Amino acid sequence: MAETQVIPPLSSIISPHFIHGISKEPGFLKQRKTTEIDKVVAGRWKVVEKLGEGGMGAVYRVEDKNRKNFFAAMKVEDDLWEGGVLKLEVFILQQLQKLRDTVKLYDSGKRDKYCFMVMTLCGKDLMTLKRLADRPFSESTTLRLAVSTLYAIKQVHEIGYVHRDVKPGNCMIGKYGRDTRMIYLIDFGSFPLL
Repeated sequence: MAETQVIPPLSSIISPHFIHGISKEPGFLKQRKTTEIDKVVAGRWKVVEKLGEGGMGAVYRVEDKNRKNFFAAMKVEDDLWEGGVLKLEVFILQQLQKLRDTVKLYDSGKRDKYCFMVMTLCGKDLMTLKRLADRPFSESTTLRLAVSTLYAIKQVHEIGYVHRDVKPGNCMIGKYGRDTRMIYLIDFGSFPLL
């Protein structure tokens, strides 16, 4: 078991090599009615489509301008509290990068009116898969999902944290190849220490 982690002050959670500086880009979430399609963030991530929106922010599918046909998910939140929740998520994801089979963090940063992080683009969440299925999951499928989900939770515990919001909507399957057999936990904004 890992040592219990002490969370540093929120102002210092995102390490300098992840910050791209402050620009004059308009906020993503101030105008929730309009979609920021084709916007480029940090000179690299082209917004392709909005995937969803919650109380704290929105998630977009983005394409890496430096790698042809490489897509990722970009989570954006208004900078009302200096990106406090997103900073915590970035900090947790940075710790998880040491482990295999976790969501990868590709980039993060702060702009004048919003903070963002770019991570692995996953497939559907378990809640959506269950709703779309034309019949109940088989016993075999249920057991495989349970084992994979427990493995994802175990990895979070190994770095000394507890995910307080484990639910089908926060358990995503991988999108490509071998990853489609894995469960990835998302939404790391409410983590206490273990």
